[in-house]
Amino acid sequence: GCSVLTSLDGLGPSDGAPADASDAGASDAAAANLVQNASFDEGQGGCGPGWGNGYGMTFTRVSPGRTGPFACEVCVQGTTDSYQLASLQPIPVQARSYYGEAWVMTPPDGGVPPQAGVGIQLLYDVDAGISGCSGVGNVCQGTFNVPPSSSWQQTTLSFVSNGPGTVTISLHAYAGTAASCFLVDDVALYAQ
Repeated sequence: GCSVLTSLDGLGPSDGAPADASDAGASDAAAANLVQNASFDEGQGGCGPGWGNGYGMTFTRVSPGRTGPFACEVCVQGTTDSYQLASLQPIPVQARSYYGEAWVMTPPDGGVPPQAGVGIQLLYDVDAGISGCSGVGNVCQGTFNVPPSSSWQQTTLSFVSNGPGTVTISLHAYAGTAASCFLVDDVALYAQ
């Protein structure tokens, strides 16, 4: 007959379970995106829950997104020379490898891209420390060297968290003009 597994306590190599039974569960868990409201499709106002504590910017949900009904439009506010959108809730991580990504583009309705030659940085700040990634201190960054085009472009990065802790995510841009904006969608963090 069949039995229902209600706890993973004590599950180990001596339990008689086939080796692939635990591997399937681990790969399912590893495939889950750890970012809350990653596509900006949930909630009301701004870009929905989980986003907004950056600086020097305004942010609104616009339609359509790269996937789903919405994306987040981030625009410089005032005369600041840089601006960013950030996640509101730190994401718990363990000591292991992670992969991050985001999709960005220039708004199709006449928005001005960030400054040429600088682009957008996707920043993952790991309070436990990182390795295996370019960045300063505990920040891992993926960078576009040119502004995004009028089609979606992906930026990716990989890093190792040096211990258990939390990650916060930011999308940082330098303003070329007072009207600089970018769209972002499908932000992700996956355990590898």
